[in-house]
Amino acid sequence: MAGPNRRSKGSSEKPKNIKKAISRIAKELKKYYFLIILAVALSTIASIIEIFTPNMLSNITDKIVVGLSVNEENLKKLGTEIIKNSNQEVMTPIEFNGVTITVENQKQMMGLMQYSNDQEALIKEFGKLPKDIQNLLVNKIDLNGIKDLALVLLVLFLISSLFNYIESIAMTDVSNKFGYDLRKNISLKINRLPLKYFDGNQIGDVLSRVSNDVDTLSSSMNNSISTIVSSITLVIGVIVMMFITNWILAVTAIVSSIMGFVLMSIIVKKSQKHFDQKQ
Repeated sequence: MAGPNRRSKGSSEKPKNIKKAISRIAKELKKYYFLIILAVALSTIASIIEIFTPNMLSNITDKIVVGLSVNEENLKKLGTEIIKNSNQEVMTPIEFNGVTITVENQKQMMGLMQYSNDQEALIKEFGKLPKDIQNLLVNKIDLNGIKDLALVLLVLFLISSLFNYIESIAMTDVSNKFGYDLRKNISLKINRLPLKYFDGNQIGDVLSRVSNDVDTLSSSMNNSISTIVSSITLVIGVIVMMFITNWILAVTAIVSSIMGFVLMSIIVKKSQKHFDQKQ
């Protein structure tokens, strides 16, 4: 029973020579370098696009908010005209930007001042004004600008999805072929091994290396390389965008994240031995 016991203990041990292991894996992957570099490049570009798309969404939101806000310039000019008109003995209709403002409408607008502290009532009373006057005092939504930004955003989302799709296909192809090569080499190796090797090692141990270990390695190839690259790109890009947006919030988020990682590492050190025993 020495074989299985030795295997179970080895599952929690660190590699004896990780540099050599990585070097051998890199040598085996040499013929797939083109696909790997392509996948890494596409994953990086897709991550960069994902960083900038929220900023474009904020630009669309800003255009909508500006379009629904008060036109300060027209409001100031019209208010000045109404005040001048109210100081006369008899108020008369006035023309402003091609719209006739009746005396009644002028009095309505002057009456809006009493609702300055009640936003809900102010909006309600403002809605009683004629539409042409409302249009003078409220900015128009830049639908053409929003449409252009939305089209650019859609194109970026499609490009990002396409790049992620091509990257996943490329890495899946690499991992499958890499796993196949490993199994083929292991099969050739097993056929050259003397019988005494199988007498000294459990069959389950050998099968585990042929099936489970190769599956683990190939699946890691499929997920790890592109994920690591995209994650690093996202982290760097997000940090840069956070500092551009608000450096105080950025520092707060980074410090709290570092504190969380430190606390997590302390907990993991205490709990990892129990997971190893359970395994």
